[in-house]
Amino acid sequence: MALSKLALKVFLISLMSGVVCSANSASNNGQFFSSHSAITEQTDCFAPPYDDASNLRTIIADFTQMESRAINHVFSEQLFDMRKNRYECLRFTYQVDGTEVPGFMFRSVNAGSDSPVLVYHRGGNGKYGQIRWVNLYLKYLDMAANGYTIIGSNLRENDEFGGADVDDTRELLNIVHGMENVDHNRIALWGVSRGASQMMQVARNRNDIRALVFEAGNADHQRALQDRPEMIDVYLKRVPNFEDNREEELAKRSVIFWADELPDVPVLILHGDADDRVDVEQAHLLARALDESGHEYELKVYSGAGHALPDNAREDMFRWLNTVLNN
Repeated sequence: MALSKLALKVFLISLMSGVVCSANSASNNGQFFSSHSAITEQTDCFAPPYDDASNLRTIIADFTQMESRAINHVFSEQLFDMRKNRYECLRFTYQVDGTEVPGFMFRSVNAGSDSPVLVYHRGGNGKYGQIRWVNLYLKYLDMAANGYTIIGSNLRENDEFGGADVDDTRELLNIVHGMENVDHNRIALWGVSRGASQMMQVARNRNDIRALVFEAGNADHQRALQDRPEMIDVYLKRVPNFEDNREEELAKRSVIFWADELPDVPVLILHGDADDRVDVEQAHLLARALDESGHEYELKVYSGAGHALPDNAREDMFRWLNTVLNN
């Protein structure tokens, strides 16, 4: 059924939003996907109006610059129904110290009860970099075909670039431990860009992590600020008391200063040598810190790749994860 013009506008806002739309949220009578008490709402990613491929084609054609051929392919009835039927996908809201935080979880409907878990740490800050419905559908869902339960957070609205928002991703691990249909002995963390350094903050001094994937991230934020001085605006805006505690706050976010506090698990470092946002030297700085702390790691640098890595990097990541998690 076609949506009205008003409904189309509401649909567009929620389609491009990284938060759960409460009008479409349901607690399923309290039967959340995890028993952990932090979860307050959850909704199926394909609940109405996200269950209609023709509506999605109309919206995306009207409000994005995607080519019509691409829209008609990725939102064809056949491909849309295949993804809707192949994957369990939930968006949810959970509380961290009284703050509402949006998250997402997806897995193959055929995933067994011993599914390994991959906890994703997103990049960006604020709304920039949030995993919205469209890129969840286009970019991430098919990763679940590798047999993993994948869960992530869009972080609190007023994130601190590795401050109080680290608790948002720590809380995801509590949610994972409240899930019955996953293997709690095979939990890996994957962080991209800003999320890579935040992932290391989460992993620090934990004993329930089996592997870490550090992708295109900063290991030394002081060095990163020298390489990209315009980032000072992000720190000044988001990091509390940054002007007074600059050195301390940057060190908190820089794994090279406390690599010896990471769990004794293998680390995969992924980076592009043409990255103009995070210099590839950051990958080598992390490798040296891991060498000094006695950590096992693998470093893969992709020739000609920028901040966004090529598709084969994802294949490399899951191949590596399958090896280290099944040893």
